[in-house]
Formats: sequence, structure tokens, C-alpha cells
Amino acid sequence: KGISVYSAVLHNILDGYLVDAPLFEQALKRLGDGLLCGLTHHALPSFSVLDILYTLKDKISKIEDRILNIRVGGNDLCHIFGFRRRDNESIHQIKPVAQVFSDICTVYGMDYVVSGPVWEYFNSNNWIQGLQNEINDDKLCGFTGKTVIHPKQIEIINNAYKVNKDDYFSAKSILNWDTSSHSFVSPDINKQRMDEYKTHTNWAKKILLMSEVFGIK
Repeated sequence: KGISVYSAVLHNILDGYLVDAPLFEQALKRLGDGLLCGLTHHALPSFSVLDILYTLKDKISKIEDRILNIRVGGNDLCHIFGFRRRDNESIHQIKPVAQVFSDICTVYGMDYVVSGPVWEYFNSNNWIQGLQNEINDDKLCGFTGKTVIHPKQIEIINNAYKVNKDDYFSAKSILNWDTSSHSFVSPDINKQRMDEYKTHTNWAKKILLMSEVFGIK
């Protein structure tokens, strides 16, 4: 119900307020009004990464059609915590950073293309395998594409995002489903997994779009 109006009674009982993000601006105003009245309450803001991300999303929504890509600064996040991964480690193993990635994909992934973080290696013993492993983790997190820091990485990243032929045919089948059918579940062409029209439609649309951009393997 918001923040209660200051009163002499509350002043004697309460020292301050725990303030959730949606009420923070209101809290600032009330605290300021209280100071003018000689009251000295304190505030304990309670923020999450999601609060900040949704606020930024609201701001950029006005130019959504002009946003080509949301780029994640993975190494910048590592810098904050003092981390640096080796060429046999994935950034997704760094839990504080990976949790931020998850929040970013949760907030932006349904409306924007969100690309994976830079892989800084380009000539070490394990750089290719390490890059391929991290791309696999990127995909499972919800990223599409990856920021390139060296020309030697381009072909590897583009190849990694080519659509698997089995996925392509499943996607085509799902999007061409006979909706007058009594069944919305069917084995794929290889009889290895079940395709579901209602469950896999968004996935299928994404697969066909990626096949147009990256190709099929």
C-alpha cells in the first residue's frame, strides 16, 4: 500500500523502511519530506538485477525496432569480480557472472537477439575447443551469436550456429502442421524424438530464422 505518512508515533517506533525497487522513488520523496520536518528515518533499498534490467528494457522499448542486438559484456562482468577464465574454462562456470547472464536472457531474450560474450583466446593450445564448448553453453543460456574479438574466430562461431539438418526438418514439419488433425504430437522424421505443435512452435520459428542467417549443416 505504499509508504505510510510520517507521524510522531511512527517516528518513535520505526527507524526506517525496507524499500522494494517499485517504491523507491516514492520512498525518496517521503524521506526527503521527513527531513524537512526534522525526522531522520532511514531507507534500506532492496534491488535485484532483474529490477534494473526491466527498467532499462522499458527505456529502450521506445526504440525497439532500431535495436539490432543486445550485447553482453562478459569480460566486463568478470572484471567487476576479479575473474578471468582460462582457455579450457567456460565463462558459464563462473556462477556470479552466469547468473547475470541468465537474468539478461530472461528479460530480453523473448523480444531481442542477445549475443554471447567475447572469447578472448585466439592462438592458445586449447582456444578452438574452448570456444566451441563455451558456444554450446551460450546456446543453452539463450544467446544467439557471439561477439568476435579476432578474425580467426569468425568461421568457428558462424559454423557453430549453423542449424542441424534434423532440427531444420523438424522445424519445417512443426510450422507446416495440419492444425485440423486430431493429434498435435508426432515423431520426427528420424523417429528419435517427439515434435509437439503447441510446445515447439517458437523454437521452430527461431530455427528457420537461424537457418536463413547461418545456413544448415
